[in-house]
Amino acid sequence: MRDAVAVLRRTNGRRADIQGLRGLAVILVVLFHSGLSTPGGFVGVDVFFVISGFVITRLLWGELRSTGRLDLPAFYARRVRRLLPALAVLLTTVAAGTHNRDGQGSVTLGNGGTLLVKEIAHVGRGPQRRLLRVIRKGIKQRLDSVEQFTKGNRPELAAKEQVEMEILKAYMPPELTDEEIESGVREIVASTGAQSKKDMGKVMKEATTRYKGRVEGKKIQEIVSRLLP
Repeated sequence: MRDAVAVLRRTNGRRADIQGLRGLAVILVVLFHSGLSTPGGFVGVDVFFVISGFVITRLLWGELRSTGRLDLPAFYARRVRRLLPALAVLLTTVAAGTHNRDGQGSVTLGNGGTLLVKEIAHVGRGPQRRLLRVIRKGIKQRLDSVEQFTKGNRPELAAKEQVEMEILKAYMPPELTDEEIESGVREIVASTGAQSKKDMGKVMKEATTRYKGRVEGKKIQEIVSRLLP
């Protein structure tokens, strides 16, 4: 009997009871927004997030028990690869149904936003580096726009770009602090035997490979230049 219950509760590595609760939570939210005056929408949201917290904690605990450590960059990379396709669909839907006050049908994401959505959708199941590169490109575009609109005394447009930039940042892995980057560069300097700025090339090569997609090259160069006499 217990074996049968175990089989029912686990299908392809997933717990059927958890998946059932998650499905029920989604149904409650959908019914709440369907216009049928169905209660339970907020409860569904709470249940969904509690389940998500349980599943994520279970994944991290399982990795810790099996490997003895947590690979957080890989963990966040998996989250990005899983969420970005859905984000692309959401943004595309919102963009298609959103119009400016002038009725011209400009998309919510602003200049270049449609292209960003298409790129995310295109690489949604591709290498994690490509996904992050697309998001980073969108963040940089919006940062430039914020500076231009601020200089042009257009605070409302700058604020809009700022909001979009923060949304995109939420899908990036946590940024490394200067202390963490410097500590890693010091390790590279020691391992390569670099003694002076003449050895800057080989240190930069190793550091760029290690921090590719996570730290800007300019930041790495500043730290390497400061550490080498």
